[in-house]
Amino acid sequence: MKMMHNRKMSRPVEALFKHEEKQSASPPEDTNINRAIFEMTHKSDVEQFNKFISALCKSGEANKGWEAFHLAKSKGFSFDVRTFNFLLDGLGNDGDFSTIALLLAEIQDMGIAPNVITYNVVIKALCKWDQLEEAHELLRKMKDTHCSPDIVTYNTLINGVCKKHRIDEALVLVSKMIRNGFSPNSITYNTLANGLCNVGKVNEALRLVTKIRNAHCWPDTVTYNTLINGLCSRGRIEVALKLVAKMIHVHRSPDIFTYTTLIDGLCKEGRLHEAFRSLAKIIQDGLSPNVITYSALLNGLCKKGRLNEALLLVAKMKDGHCPPDIVTYTILVDGFCKAGKINEAYNLFLHMLKFGPFPNVVTFTVIIDGLWKNGRMDMAQKCFHDMLRNGVQPNLITYSSLICGLGKMHEMGKAENLFKEMLSKGFSPDVVAYTTLIAGLCQVDRVSEAYRLLSEMENNGCVPNVVTYSILIYASCRTGELKKACEMLGKMKKGF
Repeated sequence: MKMMHNRKMSRPVEALFKHEEKQSASPPEDTNINRAIFEMTHKSDVEQFNKFISALCKSGEANKGWEAFHLAKSKGFSFDVRTFNFLLDGLGNDGDFSTIALLLAEIQDMGIAPNVITYNVVIKALCKWDQLEEAHELLRKMKDTHCSPDIVTYNTLINGVCKKHRIDEALVLVSKMIRNGFSPNSITYNTLANGLCNVGKVNEALRLVTKIRNAHCWPDTVTYNTLINGLCSRGRIEVALKLVAKMIHVHRSPDIFTYTTLIDGLCKEGRLHEAFRSLAKIIQDGLSPNVITYSALLNGLCKKGRLNEALLLVAKMKDGHCPPDIVTYTILVDGFCKAGKINEAYNLFLHMLKFGPFPNVVTFTVIIDGLWKNGRMDMAQKCFHDMLRNGVQPNLITYSSLICGLGKMHEMGKAENLFKEMLSKGFSPDVVAYTTLIAGLCQVDRVSEAYRLLSEMENNGCVPNVVTYSILIYASCRTGELKKACEMLGKMKKGF
């Protein structure tokens, strides 16, 4: 039986420094594991045993690795620190900190000294599962042992805090690693650049490149790709293009990620001619465009309403041995919907149902939204029921879209039932869902119920927006409830 994963911290930090009471594990029933353990313990082959444990953990079966470890231990088998490191890594990937704590205590009991890899593996797991304070504590406590952190230790923790947008902490850690005699390497700088870009500090990330050069650690392709992605995601295409030129000038070859990022950025800015020029450059450089590259171009064409060219591009993908995927087809369905070509969109959707790739929740949501917006509410509802019948679970956007359509069609009974269904499935309605239902209620003169829904919305921590207030103000004025209209106007002014 697979162990239950306890992602709540079980104090593995203390387990590295003091003895804890342990529970004994029962030997597994798995005959294959038994046979493998017998052969390895009989030969006293720790190298083979470590490979066996590593393979189990890499295949996501750390629980079996834990069982195999205890079975081997019961047969008097001797382990080395690598055995524990492999197990800790596997358990860490699963977030099973309760078992990590037990295993760390086992290490102490057996008199095996943890090495820097042991600490790095645990710190990596703590960062992965958002236990950053524990990770910091473990780094601090390493100085109390004879095991000093290495550059991997610092880079792992820097990566962890950057992913949580705690950039100031990352910079403090960099200063600390320099004080302790470690020079930041390309991994350190790439992690920092990515962290800075993710919080919108692209200029600081660009300045980091200068700092890298001054430290005689030249930016690599990953560094440039990180910066180009950060620039493109904020619409700074001209700077991104200059950076690509600079990248080539310093003999850093752009890869498929570089060009795809650039193409996506150009398409979002509507600069399709330049995007297709970049596609030609990809092929000229001997690189192969992938499905993400083509999907970015396809999205650009669809947004411009150039659907015939989009279909030709899909045909080119097939001819170029780059089969379109679910994202590709969903972009195309969305393009047809937004262009008002709902029959073409629906026919493509039916083709996907029959021949694949099978529509996912995004595809279903796109076609449902497109159908009701093009006056096909009956078909939108049918698609919703088909979605459920095929085991595809609606998301918040699916519900909000259909509730909006039903509200506009004054089918408030169905809209309210769908709203209740959404709540029963554990979704927390957003401002769009609430406002949609409030608008529908106001349209059929159920204004008092709309106000009750507003109270429910506020009690659930969902803040009304200008549209919500405007709908209620207009409805109150229409029904002669001027006091309520003034009250809503006051709340709107106060909130905005």
